[in-house]
Amino acid sequence: MKLRKTFYVNDEPVKLVSDDTLLSLYSPGRAVYQVQSPRPLAGHVRLEVGYSTQDKDQVFFIGVIRESHVVDGQQQRLMCNELTCVLYTHLPAAIRHPTLVDVAQWYAEQTGLRFVVPDRPYATRRVPAFYTLGNGYHGINSLGAVFGIERYIWQQQGDGSVYVGSWDDSRWASRPVHIPEERFSQVNATGSKACAVLPQLRPGVNLNGEYLASVQMKGLEMVTTCEKQLRKLS
Repeated sequence: MKLRKTFYVNDEPVKLVSDDTLLSLYSPGRAVYQVQSPRPLAGHVRLEVGYSTQDKDQVFFIGVIRESHVVDGQQQRLMCNELTCVLYTHLPAAIRHPTLVDVAQWYAEQTGLRFVVPDRPYATRRVPAFYTLGNGYHGINSLGAVFGIERYIWQQQGDGSVYVGSWDDSRWASRPVHIPEERFSQVNATGSKACAVLPQLRPGVNLNGEYLASVQMKGLEMVTTCEKQLRKLS
């Protein structure tokens, strides 16, 4: 069973030399990819991961190239971030009597991101106003408190869309994952655990009864970091 990674730049396949991808439940993911290319690259990237026994690979990372550095005459090192990095842009907002759907739509119009809001009462509950003077990251972080959403999370999903809502209404609530402890090759001082690459593991998954806070995939190895409780965003 051989691990397969396919890398694309602007939907065109590019030979991947090395990869280091970090996904987090609490901030936009980031990655460093070394690829074969005689010229600097720019635009959107996508990394698909799977095994030779699978018919279809899973999209593990969708993002944009922030920097392209020359390694030698045939290679570039790409510094990338998930699409949600656009939320670090200064985005002051003043919206009167909005619902969560309204605010998500406003952010979609400002950033080009596609937001997914679950069909729950808090999604259409109106509040007197939504104000923020900072960047989009802090604005999205505050939605749980503004709309009274318990166990609030937001994150970029595998298809590039951005989920905004309660963890209890997310896809993870009904898809717990159990991995036998013997599958982990080492445990770090921080509590992080290393194992073989499992493409289905993403931040937010309930892994062995805890919440997967971050996943780092590098080469043939994956390092997972779990937390007993979800952090309260603000």
